[in-house]
Amino acid sequence: LPDLEFKKNGGRKVTFQDPCRLGRHCGIYDPPRDVLRAIPGIEIEEMRRSGKSAMCCAGGTWSHCDRFAKKIQVDRLREARATGAETLVTACPKCQIHFRCAMKDPNLEGEIEIEMRDVAELVLDQCEGAEPATGD
Repeated sequence: LPDLEFKKNGGRKVTFQDPCRLGRHCGIYDPPRDVLRAIPGIEIEEMRRSGKSAMCCAGGTWSHCDRFAKKIQVDRLREARATGAETLVTACPKCQIHFRCAMKDPNLEGEIEIEMRDVAELVLDQCEGAEPATGD
């Protein structure tokens, strides 16, 4: 990211969800983190299970999100929250969809809520002169 100019707007703690397709299927773990580390003020707080040992978002159950998938999602969101990060970053739209759905559970009353961002969206928001994305 040498040609990009980033805003100098202070620190932000993030944690990264390793998408199954990017990690397990393609063996790509470090490049998204390298991109995040290139943004001034970004501090990565790793979840207990990350990289090759990362938990899935239960995205494989795309057409049938049952109680088992929901438990996986809730457990993973709790793990993300336990890092103290304010933002959960991923590079997978399925992860975002499943986690956002899980966060809407009225029985959990905000217990697992965390800001969700895509790596590219976070980079764009931090670029000098870029308009912030509205997300969500």
